[in-house]
Amino acid sequence: VHGHALEASGLVELVVTIQALRDGKLPVNAGFLDADPDCALDLILDAPRPARSAYGMSVNSAFGGANTALVVRAG
Repeated sequence: VHGHALEASGLVELVVTIQALRDGKLPVNAGFLDADPDCALDLILDAPRPARSAYGMSVNSAFGGANTALVVRAG
């Protein structure tokens, strides 16, 4: 949902992850079109879901190999 941030997308996703930890809510899965009946996933589709976690992870794959996996701890 943040468009073509290209190599800054890892930072954008990290900010969203940190905010989700602070707010105690998991964000909605953006861009969901249709469920695969062979893949049971617990998707958040209508509204953010309350959740508490000590850790959050953002995984991002961008153009040109700018791939990141960032783990942050709450508090």
